[in-house]
Amino acid sequence: MNSFLNSIISLSPVLLVVMPIAGACFGWGISQLGLEFNRWTAFSNSLISCVILSALLTAPALKNESPTRAISISLKLPAAETGHANREMSRHFQWTIDRLSLWFLLLPTCVWPALILLSRRMGVESRGHYFLLMLLQSFLAGLLVAYDLISFVTFLLTSTFCMLCLIRIWSGSRSIRLLESTMYLQFLGDVLIVAGLVLASTGYTWMQGLLLESPQPVTFQFNEILQGTVNDVALY
Repeated sequence: MNSFLNSIISLSPVLLVVMPIAGACFGWGISQLGLEFNRWTAFSNSLISCVILSALLTAPALKNESPTRAISISLKLPAAETGHANREMSRHFQWTIDRLSLWFLLLPTCVWPALILLSRRMGVESRGHYFLLMLLQSFLAGLLVAYDLISFVTFLLTSTFCMLCLIRIWSGSRSIRLLESTMYLQFLGDVLIVAGLVLASTGYTWMQGLLLESPQPVTFQFNEILQGTVNDVALY
């Protein structure tokens, strides 16, 4: 039993993102087979994230000096400099839960079951509504566990898109034009940010360390970020 809980805790950064997506795809799949994708299907899946978070909250305390629940993915990127065209550089995309992000995860994890149960009162029960709600839960969790900037902005982009789709469903015939236009502008800004980060991380060696390996805003380690930015600008 302890080994099972340890496995859940060690994989928790990924599970909190993947499980709502799996539940959304499962619900959509059974709806294609003629079964109903209703609030109880979405509610039961949202409880899985609550169980995972409960296991984290009851686990030994997270240390202040370094994150202890981390999933790291290494990618090989070609060197940007002409003289090292054949050399590959290892870059890390990391999802991590530290002490601070753990408490922020309570919002998308514990509020979501109540939000799903209240969907009937909002009069917006539909498989698309529940599908987008579960995706949004996953992407908001991703925002909080992302420990590299590209992952963070990618989750920001996808969560903005999901929110925009939900606004369209919630508004119905009453188009909330001001809010919609704001979300469109934010979505466009997110796209430009992602494009710039991908270009910078693959095209300019002096920016790669800052974009892919330094502590990110989710951890609120502002001193390290500012110092890294100053050093990179000075190098440039």
